[in-house]
Amino acid sequence: MCLCMDGSPVDNHKYGQHTRQWETDMCGACCADPCACLCAMVAPCCCACHLRKMALNDDLTKYKCCQGYMCPKCTSSCCTCCEDSCPCITLCAEGLFCPCWAISATRMYLQEERQLMNDACDNRLIRLNNCLQCLACICECFNCDGEHAVRCVADLVFLMVSGCMQAQVHHELSKHPTVMDYGESSPLIGAGKGY
Repeated sequence: MCLCMDGSPVDNHKYGQHTRQWETDMCGACCADPCACLCAMVAPCCCACHLRKMALNDDLTKYKCCQGYMCPKCTSSCCTCCEDSCPCITLCAEGLFCPCWAISATRMYLQEERQLMNDACDNRLIRLNNCLQCLACICECFNCDGEHAVRCVADLVFLMVSGCMQAQVHHELSKHPTVMDYGESSPLIGAGKGY
């Protein structure tokens, strides 16, 4: 099913100009970092908080709700006071109440900070998850037969994709804890994986 999804990058997307590849794509992340993948599938909220803290190098003064990527007008008006005074509690609330945004925001933060680009496999998995979530919502809105089965499949795919996404982020942070840890051996476009 995932192979029928388009793997091409989004047109005019800012990450399309990035030149560095992830250490592993999302499809290979479960093998590259199986413990992180399993932990992320079992406890996605806790892992999302832990990975954000790792991505910020334990400096929560750099923390913003969803790192400013999701609904920036809303989060800047309602979360700013909490981000400054108690960022740890705000991060926990973000991970608990908006785990999909917390997971995606950490990945997007790393992509921007480290100039990492999506691989075709990453795009396919993200699109598959998004399509299944939309299908589940449509089935629920129209009270379709089998709506519970569709929701169950969509939720299972979300847990697997978020597990792979968080394992990918964890693997990258384990190999390169800071942006300064990339040397000349870092994979760039045209190097490795047959590009």
